[in-house]
Amino acid sequence: GDFKFVREAKVDKGGSRVLFAGKWYGELVKLVLDQPKDVALVKVLNPADAAKHEKLCEGLSQWFNDLEVNLDGAKLRFKKMQFLEESAVTLQLDINVEKFPNPITTSF
Repeated sequence: GDFKFVREAKVDKGGSRVLFAGKWYGELVKLVLDQPKDVALVKVLNPADAAKHEKLCEGLSQWFNDLEVNLDGAKLRFKKMQFLEESAVTLQLDINVEKFPNPITTSF
């Protein structure tokens, strides 16, 4: 099944994790996005549900680590999260420019 993100997410009070949720086979699953050693790692918020949602967590972890946005030749990839405050997070991205987008014909 498809995982559907719930639009609202927040930074954990400790300031080092992102709490988010989504629908998975009709069930609301609460998750945590953490980043030990510059690798995105998704876990369930409730450890008692870890075994039940192991495949989902593995898949979402891989999705974040492989996340790439192609802007017509300029490819942005997830590098790591940086926590600015207890309520803000920025995503650092790597860029690989295979070609420069044509500013006349490219629209985003």
